[in-house]
Amino acid sequence: MRSHFWGALALVKNADPLRTDHFTDPTFVKLFAVPIILHVAWNGSLALFDQTLFLLALIVIAWVFVFSIINAGLKQISRGNSQRLMDSRSEHQAGVS
Repeated sequence: MRSHFWGALALVKNADPLRTDHFTDPTFVKLFAVPIILHVAWNGSLALFDQTLFLLALIVIAWVFVFSIINAGLKQISRGNSQRLMDSRSEHQAGVS
């Protein structure tokens, strides 16, 4: 449980100092709650549906969730890299002028 907590917090917090509103951010709440809900559903005995189909659906939901987190992380890295590139270009132009 700790790893998805810190991962969600890092994604929401970015480079900002930690504030209490980070814990109520909708993105943090979603990223924190979905793995817990999936875990409870996996361990629970919900006999409402065929168990095999239910578990396969949970697996698909989990993989979609994992890939969306990876995609969000890659976008965050890309934004950071493009920001550093823009900063270095502006520093270089300031030094040339």
